[in-house]
Amino acid sequence: VRGGGMIEQVYILSAVAAFILLIACINFMNLATARSARRAREIGLRKVVGASRGRVILQFLIDSLLLSFIAIVFSAIIVVAVMPAFNELADSELNFNLLKPVNLLILLGVGIFTGLLAGSYPAFYLSAFNPIKVLRISNSGTRGSSLFRKILVVFQFTLSVILIIATIVILRQHRYMQNKDLGMTMDNVVCLDMDGNVKDNFKVMKHEFLKDPSVLSVTRANSLPFWMGSNGGGFDWQDRDVDNDILIGFAYSGYDYDDVLGIEFTHGRFYDEAYATDTSDGIVINESLLGAMNMKDPIGKWFGHDDTRWKIIGVMSDFHFLPLTYEISPFIMAFGEPEETGTLMIKISGEHPKETITHLEEVWNRINPAFPFE
Repeated sequence: VRGGGMIEQVYILSAVAAFILLIACINFMNLATARSARRAREIGLRKVVGASRGRVILQFLIDSLLLSFIAIVFSAIIVVAVMPAFNELADSELNFNLLKPVNLLILLGVGIFTGLLAGSYPAFYLSAFNPIKVLRISNSGTRGSSLFRKILVVFQFTLSVILIIATIVILRQHRYMQNKDLGMTMDNVVCLDMDGNVKDNFKVMKHEFLKDPSVLSVTRANSLPFWMGSNGGGFDWQDRDVDNDILIGFAYSGYDYDDVLGIEFTHGRFYDEAYATDTSDGIVINESLLGAMNMKDPIGKWFGHDDTRWKIIGVMSDFHFLPLTYEISPFIMAFGEPEETGTLMIKISGEHPKETITHLEEVWNRINPAFPFE
């Protein structure tokens, strides 16, 4: 979604963090119980001199909580230290204000939860030692504790395997997205919302933008690529099979949309100002729609909806007008007037991006000063 992201990614990263924290807690339990023999005599002596089981449990929980909060302090320092480098690497603007009350409460809650979770089993297990048996033998381990540790180890490694598999899947998905042919090129494309009086002054703004040689092309559309989600039925076309009724996605754009996104054509062309009738009765379709219509030699044939008919002037190569989780489906690109579009897209050369964007901002502020350049 424009200005945001996919909430599923937040859920996935949160689940990964929870799994890693759980593995660390289990590892702490295993180490604590495996070292139980070293503390067995201490516990036995404490009980002999009058310490109750509750005080012994409290001692171990306090130890665990103390370690948890020490770890949180070090982790917070590390996060603050590496955040600038991470923002530069990820091209983001994340920040972590350690003194913010909400963040302090979250860290406090995580510290208490982790400390109690990691220290609960060692505390209750070690505090149950019989002082007489502990002081008579050196090894206080029991078969039950050994079995429980084995269960924890198996569970720990199961979580580790799940995380490894998930990491491999995410890596392959990431490589797929990096290498996938989208059917268009989004490199060096600047996108702006057509707020304020941009729609009324679009031609003037486009002309001013193009005065900079680094600005290659300017267009407009009703939405960003990947989010052209509107579709409908009831379309008709020349020589259509009566039973062939398909859902077709549609969007509006202006001149030079194909130049800005580098969209190629298998038949015909895109809307051209040299042809006056393009804006009134022309329509551009994609390859998927051409295949669904079973139409040969499409240029010049009619395509319509209700009482409106257009003439097919071009067939675009398929491009992903929806997220990659969707297959490319039949799609038409209609010519839209400025009031039917809300996104301004500018193709720049990329040789001097800072200077070019400064030029765009100056033009924007001169023509549309009431709205910020974003």
